[in-house]
Order: sequence, then structure tokens, then C-alpha cells
Amino acid sequence: MPESTKQNDREQGLAFQPKFDASGLVTCVATDIRNGDVLMVAHMNAESLRRTIESGEAWYFSRSRNSLWRKGETSGHTQRVVEMRMDCDQDAIWIKVDQVGAACHTNRRSCFYRVVKNDKGGAKLEFDGPVNERNPDSGSAFGAVGAIDYTVIFARDMAAMRRFYEDILALRFSRQLSPNWVEYQVGGNTLVLAKPSLTATDAPTPDGGASLQLAFKVSVSAVDQCAGELVRRGVELLSPPTDRPFGHRTLFFRDPDGNLLEVFAEI
Repeated sequence: MPESTKQNDREQGLAFQPKFDASGLVTCVATDIRNGDVLMVAHMNAESLRRTIESGEAWYFSRSRNSLWRKGETSGHTQRVVEMRMDCDQDAIWIKVDQVGAACHTNRRSCFYRVVKNDKGGAKLEFDGPVNERNPDSGSAFGAVGAIDYTVIFARDMAAMRRFYEDILALRFSRQLSPNWVEYQVGGNTLVLAKPSLTATDAPTPDGGASLQLAFKVSVSAVDQCAGELVRRGVELLSPPTDRPFGHRTLFFRDPDGNLLEVFAEI
């Protein structure tokens, strides 16, 4: 087959034909499924690409170590591949991932945390967000938090709330863990209708009031690290790290206004 025909087939056809470079690699860009942020750029060889497709977990090839590695195999900061795309020449791959914790080895959410600025004809780097001036190098365990994973609305009338969100707002039902916990998929996020039940002292939400729960997804080890940090800072734990029967390790606490916060990991 003439080279021009092969190239046309690679660009216009539907056959999966990765075009590896002289080192047997293709470039892979990983972005956050929730907000589209670029998380990292790495390389894949044929084997890591195969494992990624078959397992749904991101595998890469390290040029410095000359070996395969699964993202998060030591840190717990895994990448679940939601979608994979190939570019026009099939020599670059784009994966949209559900990132647990930090994508960068510096414990930042993204490897692209600095902005290049023009500086009097030269170039300089600036951080893309405000630096914690009180403790810029705190190394907090909460650096593993990169996004709000799901939002919980505490419902007074569950039946009426379900009718509203399902029939009027037409949200896509995801699953029901119990009569008091119903989940809906909203883009890359989850909205939950729930009845307060974590502690015996949680009173029903009063008429005219609102209650909110925020959940942050991290690695398994980070759940315990966050618990330790909260205790050190004098924050009372409503529930210490606990393995739940539905496959989560959870940690519950409250903010100063009494809102319920959860740090969790899939186990």
C-alpha cells in the first residue's frame, strides 16, 4: 500500500493505528474530566497503551526508568480513564480522567502550575494561583483535594424533592443506596438528595433553611492523613476514617457554620 494511502487511512479511517516514534512512544495528554484542566503530559508505549485501554486505569512509560508505571501505584493518586481520543496523525493521545488527589509529583493538582510572562523582553514564571502567605510551603495533607466530588442536599420531603429533580429538572438518575440517599449524575459531578442521618444529634432541616454537605475524593492513605491533620488543628471528627460497606473509606467533620464535610476514598 502506498505511503499516501496509509496516511489517508490513518487520518480519515476508523482503524486504530497508533504511530509510535523511533523510541516506540506516543505522547499522552491527561485532562480533568470535571473541568477540562490539563493535568500532565507523559508517554505511552504499546504495552502501556494496551493496559490503559483494557484496565481503564492510566499506564505510562517512564523514559528515565525505562519501565512501565501505573499512575498512582505508589502515591495512590490514580487516574480512571473516562474517555480516550487519538489525534489526526495518531501520534498523540488525549485521555480525560477522574483524577484522585494530585496529578503532579510536587503534590499539585496539575503539572502546569506556573504561567510564562513577558518580562522586559525576556521571560519569567509566575504561579497561577495565590500563594498561602501564612505558610507557603505547608505541605498540607489537604493538598490532595483537587475538586468537590459530590454535593448533598438534605431534603425535608424526599418524595417531593425526587419528583422535582427527576420530573421537572429531568436530572439523570444514577443510583439509590437507600430510601434516604438518591444520586443523580450532572455532567462529571454527582448531586445527592438525602435525609440527615450521620449522627443522632442531626435535627431535621427547618423550614426556610438550607443544609449542605461537601465531599472531597482523595487516595486511601490521604483520608487518614487528613484526619490526623484535623486532630492536630483541634477540629473535632464526627466520624474517624471508617471503611463503609458501599466501598468507601470516609472521614466526616464540620465547618464552623456546622456544614457537613466528608473526605473519602474508593476502596
